[in-house]
Amino acid sequence: MAKLYSTCLSILYFYFFTCLAVSTKKNITTDEFALLSLKSSITLDPYHVLSNWSSFSSCNWVGVTCDESHGRVNALNLSNMGLQGSISPQLGNLSFLVVLDLQGNSFHGEIPSRIGDLSKLQYLDLGYNNIVGLIPQSISNLSMLEYLSWNSNFIEGTIPHAIGKLQRLRILDVRNNTLSGIIPSAVFNMSSLQEILLANNYLSGEIPKGIGDLPQLIKLNLQHNLLTGNILMLNNSSLQILGLGFNNLSGILPSNVCLGLPNLRLLYLYTNDFSGKMPNVWSYCQELEDLELSYNNFDKEPMPADIGNLTKLQSLYLTSTNLEGEIPVSLFNISSLIEIVLDGNDLNGTLPGEMCHQLPQLKIFTLFRNHLEGTIPQSIGNCTLLQTLTLQDNFFSGAIPMEIGTLNQVQLLQLGNNSLSGHVPSNVFNISTLEHLHLEQNSLSGMLPSNIGLGLPNLLQLHMYGNRFVGNIPNSISNASNLVIIDLSSNEFSGVIPNSFGKLRDLESLILGGNNLTIDESLEFNFLTSLTSCRNLKRLEISENSLPLKLPKSIGNLSLEHFWANSCGINGNIPLEIGNMSNLVQLSLSRNDLNGKIPSTIKELQKIQSLGLAYNELKGSIIDELCEIRSLSELNLTSNKFFGVLPTCLGNMTSLRKFHIGSNRLTSTIPSSFWNLKDILEICQEIKFQTTFQQR
Repeated sequence: MAKLYSTCLSILYFYFFTCLAVSTKKNITTDEFALLSLKSSITLDPYHVLSNWSSFSSCNWVGVTCDESHGRVNALNLSNMGLQGSISPQLGNLSFLVVLDLQGNSFHGEIPSRIGDLSKLQYLDLGYNNIVGLIPQSISNLSMLEYLSWNSNFIEGTIPHAIGKLQRLRILDVRNNTLSGIIPSAVFNMSSLQEILLANNYLSGEIPKGIGDLPQLIKLNLQHNLLTGNILMLNNSSLQILGLGFNNLSGILPSNVCLGLPNLRLLYLYTNDFSGKMPNVWSYCQELEDLELSYNNFDKEPMPADIGNLTKLQSLYLTSTNLEGEIPVSLFNISSLIEIVLDGNDLNGTLPGEMCHQLPQLKIFTLFRNHLEGTIPQSIGNCTLLQTLTLQDNFFSGAIPMEIGTLNQVQLLQLGNNSLSGHVPSNVFNISTLEHLHLEQNSLSGMLPSNIGLGLPNLLQLHMYGNRFVGNIPNSISNASNLVIIDLSSNEFSGVIPNSFGKLRDLESLILGGNNLTIDESLEFNFLTSLTSCRNLKRLEISENSLPLKLPKSIGNLSLEHFWANSCGINGNIPLEIGNMSNLVQLSLSRNDLNGKIPSTIKELQKIQSLGLAYNELKGSIIDELCEIRSLSELNLTSNKFFGVLPTCLGNMTSLRKFHIGSNRLTSTIPSSFWNLKDILEICQEIKFQTTFQQR
């Protein structure tokens, strides 16, 4: 994709500047005045590049070049200087200006209409600023202009029809703005155009039919707009890059789309609503390097075997294109391939055993959510440059080949949701480049290596839930110091939850539920206290383990948003400090041995939406402070020892949707105020109604 957004024609830029010589002539007061007006409109000059714009001839000022024969300013290049301010209208007085390059600064305000006075201007680059407003109509006066870029600003409105007067224009680059309306047909009457770059705007309507009438057009990028309609058969032997992705285009693509585009190298048609048969690019697009047809509604059909004809192909993206059947072996013979992305299809069969014998450059290989089966080929180790390997959500079986552990450049390894079994090769845990490891929902077994964290210095996410792993969680896991997410739930891990988790300063999510983990009761501080050092921890799930602990007062120092600790054997009182967990959205402590009263500090949890305290030994009354939690939508107090009356303030809890209070010792009836809750969905109770339920 980077090729599509490359900087336009450096040769053209070089030509302009090598033809401009510095003059020593002095009589240029008009030019000096225009430049000083620009300087006065600049509010920030962090590198002091304009510090010499006050003495000597303006031809010696930074960024200024003068014409040798007339001594007039013909080039102003202040690109990437960190300047802030507005563009002075007085620049329109630089009547000999050929090049104006202000890109890569923080200029704001509108483009002055007087820019149209620069009748000799050939090169105009205002890209990567904060310019707003409309495209001035006066731009049509720049009849000598060859290069025009307003890329990455906030320019709005429509592209004026008068832009078609710029008959010498080669490069038109107004990507990454907020332009709207239709693309004027006049654009496609500008026969000198080599690049039309209009991506990332809000342009609508159909693509003008004149697209095929531009004999020199090399690059057409209309991606990420709101364009509609069909694509007609194109005939343009010069076109190399065609980007129409992420629009609302529809209809059936020409079956021989490349027949009229013999030199096409990059074809991007992804995320539209094309239907019918996938175009027959396999036979005619001999120069094709990048092909992206993902997220369209093509007919269900196999990938043709003659895909192997695309001998120059580097990137193939066919996600969610209704492909079915087996992957043709010929695909794996295209030695130029760097990226293969076939996610979200109905591909089946097995991967060929020799799949990586002819793919020395492959970096990305993803087959997420298909119906592939069989074993992962050992030849995967020959794809030595792999950075992303995603085989997730298929039916692969057998062991993970140890050759995967030799892929020393892999950053993303996703093997989850398959039927893999056996032990994970130990060398997988020594891939130092690995950032994301997904092994979840398989039948993998064995123990984690005792030095698990030492070989994974860059690991961010570790997903191993839903397997059959056993043994302890090694303390060394904290050596993977960049970990953000750890999910080891639903396994058979045992032993003590290591306090070393507290060393993971970037940890955001720790999920350990559904194991046989416990705590060291001899220690004064348990792992919950150690986690207070994880200032970014938002999610903690320890349900269904054997953790006979009391909630420490230090729990109030946790920054959690979600805390699940059901069926753990937690006992004792809920500490007052629970009220300090002000970020909590969900708190579930059901099916434990908690006793005592609900602390009044619970009212401080003003973000909480779900509170579950069911199946404990809590007692006392249902405290009024619960009514002060305005965000609460689910409250479950089932099967405790609460007694007394339900507070009438329950009727003020307008966010409440589910209220479970059954199997307690309450003696009151439900207060009539409760029926003011118009959005209540569930009530579970075993006490009498004070008033007849009315249909609402």
